[in-house]
Amino acid sequence: MQWVWDLLTLNFNNSSTVTVTKTGNGYTWHAAPSSKVSVPPIYYPFKVYKATSAQIKAGLGDDADPEDAIRTFVVRCGRVGNDPITGDGQDGYNTDPDSTFLPTVLPDTTPVIPQVVPPDLDAYYFWIEMTADGPELHSDDDPTSDGWDTWPEPDGLHIMIAEVNTINDKPIIRQLLRADFPITVKLDKVCDETGEPFTLDLQGLKEPEDT
Repeated sequence: MQWVWDLLTLNFNNSSTVTVTKTGNGYTWHAAPSSKVSVPPIYYPFKVYKATSAQIKAGLGDDADPEDAIRTFVVRCGRVGNDPITGDGQDGYNTDPDSTFLPTVLPDTTPVIPQVVPPDLDAYYFWIEMTADGPELHSDDDPTSDGWDTWPEPDGLHIMIAEVNTINDKPIIRQLLRADFPITVKLDKVCDETGEPFTLDLQGLKEPEDT
């Protein structure tokens, strides 16, 4: 019966349904053509995704090195409390971050600036830092060199988004934050980088307070 299988796979490989009917001389089969529908990628707040060629060119000003393309990422815009994340490396698409729309640069608009992750790293991190100006995106292979002094211990002002491994030709993204981040804990007398205290509550960061 191998020939029957070969015939079916040859003629009906792209069909959605196959109907087999018994007749006086044996069996007949009919294939209903399939309608191929492309499945769009799934996006959500703070998703780390591979930048498109349009985003790379628009963000960097010139055509990117093809060897870097597979390690060039963008972070979907998301909110912490009521404030959208800002900073290089995020796509700024806060209108509907669950949309499949991928923003690129148009005239007189803020450019998308992707983050090129270096090769051969066990871990490269994307995280949020809460500042007096709102949540900012940061990325580095060593968070302590970029303001997260207590890393890997949490300090209430830094929120890890994802970790990327670039040792192989196909980078691995370990996504840790997959949605807008609601602020549920009030932090009193927290100081910013200048030593000025501020409080963090459900509305985001308030103005510095007197101690």
